Amino acid sequence: MEEEKPGWIDWFISFFDIRHFPRDKIARFGINIALGIVIALVSKYVLQTEWGETNINWALDYFVKSEALKEAKSSSPADRVAFIDIDYESFRGWGEPLFIPRDKLGNMIKTAAQGGAKVILLDILLEHPGYDLQKDASLRQVLEEIASSSLATKIVFPVKIGYAGDRKKNLFDDVIDKYPDRFFRGIPSLSATQNDRVVRHWRLFGRYKSEKTTRILWGTPFLAAVLACGKEKSLAELEKALVDRKTAPDKGRFSVPLENEKRIILSLKNTDFFLQRIRFFLVPK
Repeated sequence: MEEEKPGWIDWFISFFDIRHFPRDKIARFGINIALGIVIALVSKYVLQTEWGETNINWALDYFVKSEALKEAKSSSPADRVAFIDIDYESFRGWGEPLFIPRDKLGNMIKTAAQGGAKVILLDILLEHPGYDLQKDASLRQVLEEIASSSLATKIVFPVKIGYAGDRKKNLFDDVIDKYPDRFFRGIPSLSATQNDRVVRHWRLFGRYKSEKTTRILWGTPFLAAVLACGKEKSLAELEKALVDRKTAPDKGRFSVPLENEKRIILSLKNTDFFLQRIRFFLVPK
């Protein structure tokens, strides 16, 4: 003799029994199921193809460009960031030296700071002494002058994380550690898409070992954005959550407020395709 089913099981089965649904509701239900299957198949097979990557890049590039036009009409935190890189023409004009002349780099930093830059983002690794120690000393003097001045300028130095999880040294580590509210380290980790080699993705953070503890290095563009908005205090709490995953949100995502109701979303998974896409200040919350 068949046992009588509990009441909640009957209710559950009847809830998903579409035979008693109105015809239009059955049609919508079928369409939703079909759309779900199509989206799953597209996500699984199409986006991982060259054709899929090209089209998703085209769509999101168009979105970013349209948002950029709106941002250009208003004040943006990007206006407060000075990005210092050496183009090929300048490099060739200097005789293509093995090391970037530190005195020239110091003059660029000094000019940007005096010009009102709130954040100076360097795209030059300073791991080793240059060929002229006096020029290294001149850059060190510029950093000391900025740190002890009334200027509100903050400087982001790019550093690398080694394969063993160690943080690589910077020639000016002593100055950076001396003025932790003025000088910061970040990882310059950007990547290009395979089909056209256009840089579209970034790595928002990386973990490294420091005295048997895990620490966080922020991606340089992300760090510059947070500093430009004056939200650097939020990074300490965020670092603690990223290091101690027990305090992380259930979905493993973190929201960092910027300004004008905009924010940057981070994921514990550095493989998150969409959250790793460079968006800068263009996306509203």
